[in-house]
Amino acid sequence: TAKNISEEGYVMDVSGNTIRIQASHPAGAYYGCMSLLQAMVHDKNSGTFTIAAMHVEDQPRFAWRGLLIDCARTFISLDYLKKTIDRMSFYKLNMLHLHLTDDNGWRIQIKKYPLLTSKGAFFAPQYNEPKAFEGFYTQEQMKALIRYASLRHITIVPEIECPGHSNAARYAYPELSCTSAIPIYPLFSGPAINADAISPCNEFTYRFFKDVIGEVAKIFPSPYIHLGGDEVPESAWKDCKNCKAVMDSLGISDNRHLQGYMMN
Repeated sequence: TAKNISEEGYVMDVSGNTIRIQASHPAGAYYGCMSLLQAMVHDKNSGTFTIAAMHVEDQPRFAWRGLLIDCARTFISLDYLKKTIDRMSFYKLNMLHLHLTDDNGWRIQIKKYPLLTSKGAFFAPQYNEPKAFEGFYTQEQMKALIRYASLRHITIVPEIECPGHSNAARYAYPELSCTSAIPIYPLFSGPAINADAISPCNEFTYRFFKDVIGEVAKIFPSPYIHLGGDEVPESAWKDCKNCKAVMDSLGISDNRHLQGYMMN
C-alpha cells in the first residue's frame, strides 16, 4: 500500500525479476493487475508470456467510467451481463447503468407489485418472440449480480423510467395511466415512443413509486437511482380533466412544468 496514491490509482514496476504494484485502495491494486494483464505478450510458438520492463504511474482521468445496457426492450441474460462486467473491469470501467424498465418490458422483481413482472415482462403471444428475449431478474439474482460486479469494483446503477417509456408498468397496473396501455410489444413491433405516460394526477402514482423505489434502493447499494424523465410526448395528459385540474391548482399551463411537479 502507498498513502500518496489516489483511491483508484496505482504504481507498477516491472524489472527483470520483480513485479511490484503499489496502491492505497483495493480498486487501485485491481486496476494495476488489469494493466499487468494487458501488458503481457503471448508467444504462440513457445507458449510463453513476456512482460516488458516498465514503470507506470496511473490514475483515472474520470471518476465515472460508465456503460449503459438496455435490458428492458429486450431481456439480456445474467450470463451475458456477467461477461460484460468482466470486459468492463478489464478496461477499468466502473459504472454499469442498467435500463430496467421501458414500454417493452419491466425487468426487475418488485415484491409489492407482482404484476409488473408477471404481466409486464413478457411479450404478447401474437409476436412469437424467442423466450430468451423476455423475462425478468429476481431480487436475489440481481443481488448476486451486484456482488459479482462489486468484486470487480463496478457499481450497478438501476434505472426505473418515469413518466414516459412506461407502457409495461401501465399495462400491468392500468391505474397508473390517464388513458390505457397496450400489451407488451417487442422493439420495432409497436410505437417507437408510446403516446401515453404515467399519470401525474393520480395519488396511486406516488404510492407506487415510493414503494418501487423503496424496494429498488434496498436491492442496489449504488448511491444513485436513475429516474429516466426523457421523451414524454406532448400529447400525454392533454385530454385528462384531472391533470388539467392539477395544472390549474399549481398555476401551470404545459406538460414540462407538470412533469417537473411530478418528478419533484
